[in-house]
Amino acid sequence: MSPKIIMITSGKGGVGKTTLSSNLSLCLSQIGNRVLLVDADLGLGNICISMGIDTENSIEDLFFEGKTLEDITITYSENLKLVPGGSGVGSLTTLTEAEKKDLIESFLYFGRNEDYIIFDTGAGISENVLCFLEIAQEIFIVTTPEPPAMADAYGLLKVLDEKQNLANISLIANRCLNTLEARGAENKLRLAVKRFLNRELKFLGYVYQDSNVLKSSREQKLVCLQYPKSKAALNLMNLARKIHGLSPTKGSVSVTDRFMNLVHG
Repeated sequence: MSPKIIMITSGKGGVGKTTLSSNLSLCLSQIGNRVLLVDADLGLGNICISMGIDTENSIEDLFFEGKTLEDITITYSENLKLVPGGSGVGSLTTLTEAEKKDLIESFLYFGRNEDYIIFDTGAGISENVLCFLEIAQEIFIVTTPEPPAMADAYGLLKVLDEKQNLANISLIANRCLNTLEARGAENKLRLAVKRFLNRELKFLGYVYQDSNVLKSSREQKLVCLQYPKSKAALNLMNLARKIHGLSPTKGSVSVTDRFMNLVHG
């Protein structure tokens, strides 16, 4: 059975996308799934930093040192593996179309025996980000309730709609003071998407504003490990269980078809 391909992305930086990607990957692994987490912010990857991992290898070594994905992949726990992104490597942000497609193909082949391949993309609508989003089965857009973050989330949704992206797209509201604030953000975006894009927007869930997230970040640890009983950690585990229960919708496109469309489109 092929792995489910999930892209976690955002319209703007600073909304907690990487924190969600790493913690959701951990939670999915804790409930028995084999997970490959890919830091797909190719030139400014920071998942290793957020997880307290010291590594000398990264995606840049695939291009400049002749290493393989197996060489650079880190085993974080029994069911969770991590591919580090490059840090401050400008050349990785200007890959050719052929290089990007080769890289994506190598990720899909390398992770073929996993249950999930989760890509933590860069923020925004760069060509690198959109290239990854084209092969997703599930796209989770992370926003906070602040108007600028929501406006940028809508902008990303608009671009995906224009490109006729066929993935299932869901919203995650992060750093919410309460359920009311989360639902307010959901409703505003949902109405805008329905009115202007004529598309339904799914709401996957929310994560509370929690001081334990900041504390764990400063400690370079995952909040779901450091403070597993905290509000945010419990929210994240609930999201992971929802993700685990998702099944492809009728008519959804397989990973193989998505990649072939990307190569030949």
